[in-house]
Amino acid sequence: MVYNCSQCGTETKVDVTFDYEQVVCSTCLKFNNSPHNFKGPIKKSNLSLALNQKGVLFGVEYVVVGLVVKKHGATITWREYHLRSKNNDIAYLSEFDGHWVFLRRCDEKTLYSGKTAVYKYDTFRWYDDTSCHITHALGFFEKNLPLKTHRLYEYVLGTRILSSDDWEECIGEHISKREIKKAFQMTKMPNRSGIGLVQPYYFNIKGSAILLGVFLLFFIIIHFVVVASKANQEVYSGQLNTFDNAFDEDISKSFSLQGGVAPLRVEATADVSNSWVNINIALVNEETNEILIANRDIEFYSGYEGGESWSEGSTKAKFNFCAIPAGNYHLVLNTDNGASFPEPQYTDSSILLEPNVTAYLQADSVISIVDKRYTDGTTNTYAISENSGFLFFSQAKKFFTSTNKELTAREILKTSLQSTNRANIVNMQVTWRPNNFWNLVVCSLVLIGLFLLVLWGRYLFEKKKWSNSRNSPYSS
Repeated sequence: MVYNCSQCGTETKVDVTFDYEQVVCSTCLKFNNSPHNFKGPIKKSNLSLALNQKGVLFGVEYVVVGLVVKKHGATITWREYHLRSKNNDIAYLSEFDGHWVFLRRCDEKTLYSGKTAVYKYDTFRWYDDTSCHITHALGFFEKNLPLKTHRLYEYVLGTRILSSDDWEECIGEHISKREIKKAFQMTKMPNRSGIGLVQPYYFNIKGSAILLGVFLLFFIIIHFVVVASKANQEVYSGQLNTFDNAFDEDISKSFSLQGGVAPLRVEATADVSNSWVNINIALVNEETNEILIANRDIEFYSGYEGGESWSEGSTKAKFNFCAIPAGNYHLVLNTDNGASFPEPQYTDSSILLEPNVTAYLQADSVISIVDKRYTDGTTNTYAISENSGFLFFSQAKKFFTSTNKELTAREILKTSLQSTNRANIVNMQVTWRPNNFWNLVVCSLVLIGLFLLVLWGRYLFEKKKWSNSRNSPYSS
């Protein structure tokens, strides 16, 4: 189809035939049926497609038969490309800031109600209506172009748009610049900026949920096939005392860990009351001499104030050595509560049972206990053979009849310190835990966190997309 301009003689041509009412010369922009003239020539550099350019979209070969440039306000400009196929299929491409929309004419009635529009049972939300005018056009047009300022109404549903003006009503959807470039064999595309009116979010929410669900199912299967079949192994269980650890560390027996990487769980309880105790554990790899150290405080305080009781802290602690590989190990354990412990005071014939309480062994095998805790300086004397339930007598008798007086004296001092809370007992259990749900929980939380991050990103994306609308569903 060819049109020769009566003003400049330029031949305007497209390779399809249809009935048209108006044609605009591709050189001088003169109308065939109107004295209207555009101000200045059209800038071809602003156009992505050329008149009579061919491209295949959705299985149909289209020809660009017309180009229209529209403007709103002083700065907002977009381009519309009128497409025709040899079978007379009509379509449009709209481009604004590098965002593309593929539109067709509506073939059913649209029901408008307030700020919604229903088309083929789908409800679209009113985005905005703006006044616009055509600044330039060229090519063939089925009907006369609306050259005066007119209103454009836009309704949005996801990546689809319902657009109507004084000329016609169209239904459209987002189309990627990659598809446009491939369809029309283009080497250069306009740069994209901002967020398009019907631009889809960067991630497909349903697809992301399915993908993350598959990963989660994979982790669950791996856990139960590989991990759940392994039994936990207790590698240490014992009692530590801050008095003993003031002089010597506790060293566990060697133990062997077999299998994959797993955490080593430490559980401890201490007899603290308005006090604290520190636990220090070193895990020693006997093959590489690598040492991992963990340190934890156990503290518990309570009291009564203002008519109410209060407490803080705990007498228990739990922590892990994470990701411990198989190998041979032993533990070096130590406890400390900040107290300074004295050496036991004794001779072959006397022992200090606790401050101000001393026991003496007399020549006639009689035990004499001097208790200076009281102002009267009471002295209690017992025969060594006497079966007395008196605590100090029992301790003294144990000491004087012992073959290892140093060890016995230390045990007596430790008992005394524990009774006054100067020394603390810590019960500790260490377990190798290949059969645990922690890795599964971490993986699950990471996947859920990623999905929530995707959802939050989509919320921000949609909020920004609707930021220029007077009917945004998102609060400002």
